[in-house]
Amino acid sequence: MAERPETSYARSGEAQIGYQVVGQGSFDLVLLDQWFSNVDALWDFAPLARFVERMSTFARVIVLDKRGTGISDPVPNGGRPTLEAWMDDVRAVMDAAGSERAAFVSGLGACYLGLLFAATYPARTSALVLVDGYARLTGTDDYFPELPRSLADVDVEPIRSAWGRGGFLRAMAPAEYRNPATLRSFARYERLSASPATAFAVGSVLYERGRVRPGEGPRTQHRPSGPSLTTLTTGREARCAGSAGARARRPRPPRPSRPEDRDGPGRGSRAAPAPGRRERPRSGPRPGSVPPPGRRRRLLGRRG
Repeated sequence: MAERPETSYARSGEAQIGYQVVGQGSFDLVLLDQWFSNVDALWDFAPLARFVERMSTFARVIVLDKRGTGISDPVPNGGRPTLEAWMDDVRAVMDAAGSERAAFVSGLGACYLGLLFAATYPARTSALVLVDGYARLTGTDDYFPELPRSLADVDVEPIRSAWGRGGFLRAMAPAEYRNPATLRSFARYERLSASPATAFAVGSVLYERGRVRPGEGPRTQHRPSGPSLTTLTTGREARCAGSAGARARRPRPPRPSRPEDRDGPGRGSRAAPAPGRRERPRSGPRPGSVPPPGRRRRLLGRRG
């Protein structure tokens, strides 16, 4: 980008929230990038800068630093922010930028905030895009019980100890981590976004809120014209339910491996079908499995 956008501040209660507006597209788009960010430093990290620039070719992109991160005010007395306070920050920035309704793009650690905002303020949310989004990090009896019930120190300590040196990049994008220039650039972005203690204090808020069961948060009325929800992990669309339980389509659990899929002498071979059982073709849809056009439209959902 030849000229970097101007940085402004919006008042959210007693806090000043830094933000930028990029592009002049036909609709507004709010980028909630992770739980740490720095709107000034993002332009020095080429992959993120390109991402924002590409979106600004068709949308009016709003980027912001939530309280406790980047150039925004810290949380007073060393406290931790709440998702409710962060939602206030987003609304304050939208008001200051003159945005009545916007699409939201959230990734990984920011997906909780995107889901909660869309469910709490459906009238201000035109669409919600989750990049590798999830409802929670750990498993329960009714949510991927095969996942660990809590995060062990061995899972988070490598990121904590390497924060400011590209620790998050190493955990989430190993290929980019092996690029020295990208690693140096992202390490600087980490340091300017949050200190190690702040980063993990804020991250713990997301982890704890991710443990809340559906229905325990604020309730809103379901609106048929509410925002649509897109999950880039599946490429499918689902209706945003407009309630605290709104979440991305639950991915399917891993399919148990078959003997012919395992390493060993039998790999690649096909077992004979059981006696009296017809063998189904290995490719193509099942007979009668393709829904009629009207049903397909209902499954894909409609954009609000």
